Parts: sequence; structure tokens; C-alpha cells
Amino acid sequence: MPLGVWVANTRECVAMLLRPGNAPPNDAADHKTVLAAALRQLPLPLWSKLLIRIDGAALSHALLDHLQTLTTSRRRVRWVTGWAINTADEQAIALLPEEAWVTALRQDGEIHAIKGPDGEWLSYQFAELTGVRDLTLWPEGMRLIVRRVKPSRRDAKKLTTFEKHTGWRYQIIATNNPAVQGLSGVPASGQVWFVDALYRDHAEVEDRVKAIKRVGLGLLPSKSWQLNSAWCRRSREGTQLGTRKRTQQAGRRSAGANR
Repeated sequence: MPLGVWVANTRECVAMLLRPGNAPPNDAADHKTVLAAALRQLPLPLWSKLLIRIDGAALSHALLDHLQTLTTSRRRVRWVTGWAINTADEQAIALLPEEAWVTALRQDGEIHAIKGPDGEWLSYQFAELTGVRDLTLWPEGMRLIVRRVKPSRRDAKKLTTFEKHTGWRYQIIATNNPAVQGLSGVPASGQVWFVDALYRDHAEVEDRVKAIKRVGLGLLPSKSWQLNSAWCRRSREGTQLGTRKRTQQAGRRSAGANR
């Protein structure tokens, strides 16, 4: 699957990079290339503020280092990404006291809960892991936030030994969004509740991926790299037309409502 970049508020796909079928998902050079192409498409003002959300499969030390360099005197870049949990992370999680865990919230501010296998409601919980996990070799100012939930039957076979022992399934997100300052102009955006909900909202890109697959990207037509590259461009243009049409329709409905 090619790498793609979507703008969250307009839902536009602004960059797409075709890759060989055996390309690793966390190839830092590929992610730098597609991100640079996306930034060139954005009509950024002289002083701009960007938030970049990246799927956890793309995580690499090199990519996070690169994201840090995108902040300049004229541009502030905040990022949030998934994190591949390892033994060091699990050891840090084990040190968290029970009172460190708080209930997670949905984007609408309601408690984030799912229905368990026996019909009971299970709430997600999260905690700040930054001061417990050693992040010496990682980008300065990086934070780690860990989420946990009681595993479903479907997840039972995927649990690590640590998760089986604790009875929880864990996920971690990484961000450079500062705890005190947060996002400029957004009150309380540095709090763990906000950062957690902000990253989960990134799941909406899955709908964009499904849409671009429906217009052709789901089935590349040839063994030729040139033909598949052209097909990739046309698929992106097709989704762009659909996005702009929906935007125009929404604008006309809004204008009609204000008459």
C-alpha cells in the first residue's frame, strides 16, 4: 500500500508515494519524502502551526528526529504517533501506581467505554509514562502516554506475557505536545485526556484510505512501475474531486441556512 498524507480539516489527500511491495512500513526515508511533498501542497502562512499525526506502524527513531527538525523560527510543529511497546516500556508500566490511572474520554467528552464479552461496559484508562520510562536517547521534550483496557476474547491470543499477567491490554502514544503549554490557543490541550483523544481521532483516516481504494488504489493494474504511478496519481485526483464536491455542497447548505 502506498504512503499517503491527508489534511484532517479538509479531508484532502495532498501527497501519495508509491512503494515496492516489500517496503517496510517504517522506512524513514519514504516518510520524509511523502511528508515533504505534503508540506509543499499546503498554503502555509509565514508563521504557521502544524499538527502531524502518524500511524504507529511508521514509528522510527529517525522519523521522530526528523519531525523535530520541522520546527523553525517561522513554523511550530507538534506531532503525535503510535508506539511499539517493548520490554522497557512494560517494565515502566509495572512501576505505575494504581492511582496514576484515570478514565479516558471520547472526543465528545464522554467516558470512553466498550461493551465486554459478557455484556459489561469496560472503560479505557490511561496514565502519563514520561517520568517513569527512560527517554534519554529520544527527542527532547517527548512524552509517552499509555492506555489500557480489559482485553476481549479476540485479543486474548495477541497478549504478551506481561499483559496476561496484569490482565490488561496496553497501547502507548508518543508526542512532543508539552504538558503545560499544549497547543497554542487550545486550552488544556497538553493534558493527557486531550492528547489521548487527539490521537484516537486519527482513526478517521481509515475512511479516507477506504475511499481511495474504492476509486482504484485498491487494485494496481500493472507490473509496470510507470503505469502504477500514473494510476496512483489518478486515484488521488479522483478522491480530491469527491472531497471538493462535498465541501462545495456543505458550503451551499450553510449559505442557504444563513439566508
